[in-house]
Parts: sequence; C-alpha cells; structure tokens
Amino acid sequence: MICEGNMPGAEPSVEDKSSLNTAVKRSIAQAAAALVKPGHRIILDSGTTTYEIARMLRQHTDVIAMTNGMNVANALLGSGRGGTAD
Repeated sequence: MICEGNMPGAEPSVEDKSSLNTAVKRSIAQAAAALVKPGHRIILDSGTTTYEIARMLRQHTDVIAMTNGMNVANALLGSGRGGTAD
C-alpha cells in the first residue's frame, strides 16, 4: 500500500530540498567551483548542493564533468557554450 503525505523518516523531495539553505548551498558551490580549473575532469554526484555547483561551473571552459544526476547534467548543459552529453 502506498501512502501520500508526511511519513516519519521519509526524505524530503528534491523540490523541497532545493529551497532549503539556499545561501549556504550557493556559498559552498562558489568555493567548490573556484577549485575547478581548465582541463580538470570532475565527478559530480546528484543533489541540490551539487546542482548549485554545476550552475557555477557554467562559466568554466575545457572541463569534463561526469554525473549521475539529471538535474546536474541539465545545469551543466545549460551553459550555452556548446557542451555535449555522452
């Protein structure tokens, strides 16, 4: 049986998480993105903080990123710099 609504121990949805601690997530993302240099190859997990990192990486060029998160992949591809998904 599937129940809807709040269940003890249930994890919040991605949408709910994305609106929590946004300033902290952006601060972490800015610091992490500053560590990425041209030519780097990086792995980004899925998650709302990682999504913010991906958004910050849009300005980077010559970086190869691998992720298992569709939201992160979409953020990386949204750069308008001609990125590809393989």
